[in-house]
Amino acid sequence: MEVCFEFKKLEVMAEYPDREYVILESSEINNVNLDEILECFSSSLRYSTDKAYFLVKFEGKTPSFLEGKEKYTHHEIKEIVDDVDGIWYVPPVIDEDE
Repeated sequence: MEVCFEFKKLEVMAEYPDREYVILESSEINNVNLDEILECFSSSLRYSTDKAYFLVKFEGKTPSFLEGKEKYTHHEIKEIVDDVDGIWYVPPVIDEDE
């Protein structure tokens, strides 16, 4: 588990041109094979604010359970999740003590 945690910390530090993302409906959670994506645990998946959808990310060959699904680049998914009017946007937490 430590290796997964260390990998996750490193991935925050850079953009990945070969990384692809897929948005799935929450009802598809049982189809996810964590061995084929970059998330190590189902609890680490990012869900939309209404919990109707979640994101998975992978590099290289498209996982079999994602065949035929729409794929997004890092830039494209950032536009989706950073859209303040969308279902993915979570406002930054402001620490009032600073």
